Amino acid sequence: MQDHKFLIRCATTSDLQAITAIHLSSFGDAFLAQLGRRFLWQYYQLILRFRGGILLVAESDQITRGFAAGFLEPDVFYREMIRNRWRFVWPVALAAVQNPALLGRILAGFRLVRHATRASVDGLACELSSIAVLPEDSSRGAGTCLLRAFIDASWSRDAEMVYLTTDSTNLVANALYRREGFALVQTFHRSADREMNEYAIYRSSTTGD
Repeated sequence: MQDHKFLIRCATTSDLQAITAIHLSSFGDAFLAQLGRRFLWQYYQLILRFRGGILLVAESDQITRGFAAGFLEPDVFYREMIRNRWRFVWPVALAAVQNPALLGRILAGFRLVRHATRASVDGLACELSSIAVLPEDSSRGAGTCLLRAFIDASWSRDAEMVYLTTDSTNLVANALYRREGFALVQTFHRSADREMNEYAIYRSSTTGD
């Protein structure tokens, strides 16, 4: 039930602390969260500075309730991550020292960034890489508001398609994407025990072009 009014706006550097905190509270067991606050700060800063980056926050009562992050030209963004890898070396090394079990996932993640294959489309694509809200706002419409605003921002920058991946077991997220018009593109295994769904929505299906 959407019983709150949320202000959706473009993020600034001053929002990065809140964004990383929300990421950690929402995805505490996920890989990027395990890389730590310093890594997340650098990651979202790179999105903020990237020419095709889209980073939005939802506010209510002067509190940051959630965020949505992504980027146009995903392959270009991942190459930018590789070019700026020195920014991530210390946070990743620290995470590996504190949790050596992460080393295999770090190497796999690096290979994924280097050889990422993305959903194909004729025209400009935009990846929604992260969307999260505070736990207390999960049923108040903040996520829906952020998702719709992210799609609108993508169309305003001439994207032809927005896509994302989410765990197939995340029933709430899967229901949200389907409800908002995303179509299931494929289901694949990111690891032996992690099944992912990839969704996409096309500009032509929402604007009537």
